Amino acid sequence: MVQAAEHHRDPSGRTLVEGIARVVSLSEGFALLEPEVSSGCKGCVSAGLCGAMSGGKGSLAARRFTIVNDQGLLVGERVVVGVSETTLVRASWVAYAIPLFGMLSASVTADLWGKNDGLTALAAVAGLGVGLLVARSRAGRMAEKGELMPRYIRHAAPAEQCHTE
Repeated sequence: MVQAAEHHRDPSGRTLVEGIARVVSLSEGFALLEPEVSSGCKGCVSAGLCGAMSGGKGSLAARRFTIVNDQGLLVGERVVVGVSETTLVRASWVAYAIPLFGMLSASVTADLWGKNDGLTALAAVAGLGVGLLVARSRAGRMAEKGELMPRYIRHAAPAEQCHTE
């Protein structure tokens, strides 16, 4: 998702990062959406790495998500959805900083304690594992609270695309 020129805000006043998605199915008050590939994806130097264009594990079908369908959305409609900038920053910290901090703190502690390269390497792996478990738990709590769920903003205009500049 990329931020559009006009800034929409969530109910608490935080700026939203926006993206366009297409409704692919409906069930029990929820809409399943699939993000659209922007024109910038086709020319991106990292397109092969992110998987959006490849159809592999990182394909668009694998990145489908649900939103609450309180707008009466229909299959095939294009909508603009948003996630709070604050939420994205916190999710990034959870995903990257917690495991890295676990790995570094365990390896530094082991190195200061034993001055043994093998023990330090083993402690780094163990610290990374513990950090990943803590991050997974924290991400689960964020998901349970609904913090990670994108929110409907508006229907997308027929020619509207995500802005990549």
